[in-house]
Parts: sequence; structure tokens; C-alpha cells
Amino acid sequence: MMRFLTVCLILINAFWTVDCLAQNNRKPNILFITTDYQAGDDIPGNTSVLQMPNLAKLMLEGATFQNHFSVAPVCIPSRYSIISGMYPHYHGNWDNTGAWLPPNTPTLMEILSKNGYHTVGIGKMHFSPWDRMAGFQERIIADRKGNGANDTLLKDDYSKYLATAGLTRWEYLKKQDQGDIYGVYDWPFEDSLHIDYYVGNETVRYIKKGNLSTKPWFLWVSFNGPHNPWDPPKRFSDEYLKKDLSIAAVAGNFLEENPYKLTDARYNYTRKVVDQIDKEPLKRDLILRRILAGHYGGLSFIDDQIGKILTELQKQGQLENTIIIFSADHGAHLGDHNLIHKGTSLRRSANIPFIVYWDGEIRKGIRTGFTSHIDLMPTLLDIAGIETPAKLEGKSMIDVFKGKSEGADHAIVEIRDSYSWITKEYNFGIYFSTREEVLYDLTKDPGELKNVILDPSYVKITDSLRKLLYKFHPSIKSNWLKGRELKKLKNKVKLYPKGISIPTPDIRGKAIKIKSQFVNSQNLTSPLFSFSQGNTHGLFVFLSENKLQVILRTYYENKVWQTGSIGIGKRHFSLEINEDGRLQIKINGNIVLSEISDWPLPYQTGVPNYMNGTWQMGKKPDWYNSSAYNFSDKNSLLKIKFVQVETK
Repeated sequence: MMRFLTVCLILINAFWTVDCLAQNNRKPNILFITTDYQAGDDIPGNTSVLQMPNLAKLMLEGATFQNHFSVAPVCIPSRYSIISGMYPHYHGNWDNTGAWLPPNTPTLMEILSKNGYHTVGIGKMHFSPWDRMAGFQERIIADRKGNGANDTLLKDDYSKYLATAGLTRWEYLKKQDQGDIYGVYDWPFEDSLHIDYYVGNETVRYIKKGNLSTKPWFLWVSFNGPHNPWDPPKRFSDEYLKKDLSIAAVAGNFLEENPYKLTDARYNYTRKVVDQIDKEPLKRDLILRRILAGHYGGLSFIDDQIGKILTELQKQGQLENTIIIFSADHGAHLGDHNLIHKGTSLRRSANIPFIVYWDGEIRKGIRTGFTSHIDLMPTLLDIAGIETPAKLEGKSMIDVFKGKSEGADHAIVEIRDSYSWITKEYNFGIYFSTREEVLYDLTKDPGELKNVILDPSYVKITDSLRKLLYKFHPSIKSNWLKGRELKKLKNKVKLYPKGISIPTPDIRGKAIKIKSQFVNSQNLTSPLFSFSQGNTHGLFVFLSENKLQVILRTYYENKVWQTGSIGIGKRHFSLEINEDGRLQIKINGNIVLSEISDWPLPYQTGVPNYMNGTWQMGKKPDWYNSSAYNFSDKNSLLKIKFVQVETK
């Protein structure tokens, strides 16, 4: 019996020894945690009011990279660069277009899977289509918080989870427009129904099942927040409303002095936020304060979920031999430069958190050299001991992790038809679609407030940085030559029947005069002309039963006036709105309408070439959707000779 027990003990000890050796030789596990809309400044220490204790602990025990950049700071292109190791000039996604990677492009997850890793994705990936596995062996999909009713149609795992509570995404998304600040509201349900809680909780559930015990694993936990809508549970945002939050200063004429793509970034997404600021400029700081409280509150809420994940990994014995990387897909301006969202190479948009914990394998502390998302794939493959595909454009950060190197001396950002070369001294960018350039002297102007591209003292600097970009990717120069030059808009334009759609003159805040000649027939219902600046501002004049109907649209609100009968036959028409908003219409020299309006068009930040919309003759505008009048789909029934627009 004793001999039998001795043999058993020897065998047990042998198996234990073999298992320990196997564990010691096992490739490192990789936990990759990302948020959506978190700038590099949005971490403990950089923002003093921000409470993220679990992230702070990782920072204390790991390394924090101060100059890590998203190479494409919009959701889809950023994530495609992460998983392909390639810039947008390769994968073709410069914005949220939805197209997938070029055929036969290996993804990070595919390569890890083929080399013995168990790959799992939980949360938002923003792939095309949304349920693409892309090399993951398992996915739990919570792919968008959403912004509109159409997001209710997304049938991912989170949508199915909400359905068990009798809910859809629309039950919370509709609250965006119900509060006093668009997109800001307190989460109206139990915490457990919030998408970020769901991602954290599903991760904990997955770990508890013991799914990560047999192989080295790659687990990407991708939170949807603090992406707008800004909707954390009330206690989280309330905590920040008690604090002194740093509101971005108004940047003067920043947008007027910079490429029009920056103005485009201001108005092209959830535009109601900036429209509310423009409409009520005295409430700007209040609006931004509420947004910041929701933003920071969302980050604190996510930090709670991170804490639960790390605790469960520790309980399951899975933290040992695990590298933890925390980052974001891109940042957000939140009022900086008069911008709210992302999509620029400015620091608040492109610089993002990058924090690495790897017990015993990484030198702790701050890194100030440049790294970027393009370097993540080669780094993780290097960590896993896997050969890196030759065509990857990034470089492994292993030496930077271990403190043997500080990193590169620059970062490159490609987004929305632009290339930028960023160093500690300068941020230089080329916007090839409009042949515009920018240069910020970061030594003198760390806030990137002054575009000095036209300053003659910077000519040599600009030339040298341009050459570096041209050398980086030869197509930049050819793309530049294909671009168009923005021309100053005229103060007077004329519309003729053969050309009914033209760019407008610069009418922001200016007096305006419109003249026309047309022939009126009995009982026509027909458009005369319209102006459209998106769906936000506009002017529409049309004829119905011998009377002119005048609609002025400002910040989505329509005001309607009607003239008396204008008579039959040839008519000389004029409409004038002066600087005080006095609107007057004359027919054949006689005043037929005199009112006070909200016009001239409210002044909005941005270059005139972008912000001034379109005039149309003989057509109703898209923003006019009333069914009160039956307009023909064809051009105007009126015999219009011309419409002339003048500004002062």
C-alpha cells in the first residue's frame, strides 16, 4: 500500500511539474481593452477630476504612452488599422464607409488563431457586416449604442438581451431629443441594461465559465462608451457636475483659418449639438459642462466594469502571464477648437490613451516617444512569438515596452482626405481634396490654435515636412495635384432655368436682396426658389392661389408668412432682408409683405465655401416636408426668367 501511495505521489508531482513547465512556457495571454471617444488627456493624472481607480492602478503598475496616436481617428478606419496593421491608404477606409478590408488581408485575430491562440471579441467591433467574425473564434456582439431609430433594427446580442426586458435601443435613444441639451440624458433603466455594463458583465460571465484555461488567449473587450449619447447612470454624471470642469476656450476664428474639412467635422455628425451652441452662445459653457460630465461619468462607469473583469481574471488564475493593453479607437474634441466629435489630426481627436501592464516584463513609467495603432499588430505578434507579415506598416513596440527604446520621433495620421506628420515640435497636414495645408508650431502653440502655414518664417519647415510626407507615400503628391482649389464666393449670383442649382454667395449674417422675373398663371401651386443649408437653415418662396408663401427656416424651426394676391401676368419680384431682420417683398414695385424675421442667416463658424448651402430655382427644398401643398416633381410650372441673389 505504501509503495502504491509513493508511486501515486511521484506521478502527481511529475504531472504537476510538467504542468508548471507548460504554464511557464505558455505564450502570454493578451487582454486588449478599448473605449470609444477617449482622448489621451482623458486619463487619471492628465485630467485631475477624472476618477478611474482601476485604470489608475494599471498606470501605476505599468507604462503610460503619452504620444500614442490613432492613425485614423474615426471608428471604422481606426479599427481596421488595428486589425490589419495598415494605414487607410491601404485598407481604403478614410471614414465610416462600411466597406471591408481588401481581399486576402490577414487580420490580427486570424493570425493569432492559426498559431494556437483562442480569440474572443466582446462588445463593439464596427466591422462590415456587423456580425463578421474576422478571425475571432467567438464573438459576443454589442456593436453600437446607436444614434437613431434605425439602430433598433440591429439584431446583435445586446439587442436580444434588451428584448428580454421588453426593450429596444430606441427606448433610450429617443431621449436624446427630449432633454434640454441634445444627446445628454441620464440612463433611464437599471444599470444592468446599459450597453457598457452588458459588455463588462458578459466578459465576466465568459471568464467564469472557464473558457480561457486551455490555450493562450486573445480577449478584446470593446466598450461602446463614452461615445455619445452621453448617458451614464445619473450618479456618475452628477459626481462630475459637482466639480470644477475645465471647459475649452473659444478658439476665435480657428475654423475660418483652417481647411474646410475641419468645418465639415463640426457639422457632419449629430449636428444638433453645435446648432444648439450656435443658437444659444451664452449657454455654450453650460452645454459643454453637461457633455463633459456625461463623458467623464461614462468613463467612470466603464472603469467599474474593468475592475470586475480584472477581479474575475484574478479569481480564475488568468492574470498571471497576461499582458493588459488599454486604449481607445480615437478621441473627441468636446468643445476644443469649436468642435465636438472626432475625425481630425488635432491632438484631442488623434492622441489617445495607451497603457500597458505586463508584470515583470515591462519597465514601468511614462513613455514620451511616438507610437500608434499601426504598431499594435506587429507588437502583439512579436509578443506571441509569431512571424510578422512582411507588408505590415507598423513596427513592434517590444523594445519600447521594455525601456530599451523611447519610440519613434513622429506619428502619421490619415483621415478624411488628409495626411498629417506629427512631431513634438510640429503638426503638419495636407488636405489633398481641396489643396489646403496646415502647420501648428507645437512649441509655441501646444493648443494648436494658430495655423501658421502662410507665415513666411515657416517656409523651410513646411517644405521639409511636406517632403517627408511625399516620401512616406508617393500618392500624396499625385492626390494633391488632382484636388480642387476653393475659390472665394461671389457677392452676386444669378440662377437661370438651364442651371437650377449653384453654390450660394456668402450670406452669413449679411443683408440679402433677391430679384426675379416670372409669369404667373391662374391658380398655380409652384416653387419660385429655395435656399438650403443642410436641414438646419433655409428660405423657400412658392406660389399658391395667386399668393406667395414665404418660409424661413432657422435651427430646424419654420416660420411662415403669406402675401396678399399678387395678380396675373408678368411679375417683377424682389425680396430684401436687412441686418436687423426686416423682411420686405415687393411685386412690380409695390410692397406685399413686411415682417420681422430671424434673418439674416445666423452666423456660423466655418469657411463660406462649405457653410453656404445651395440655391435652387423652381424646386422645393429637401427640408420642406409638409403635405399641405401638392408640388409637382417636375421643375416649376412658373415661367421663371431668372433669380438673382445679392449680399452686402
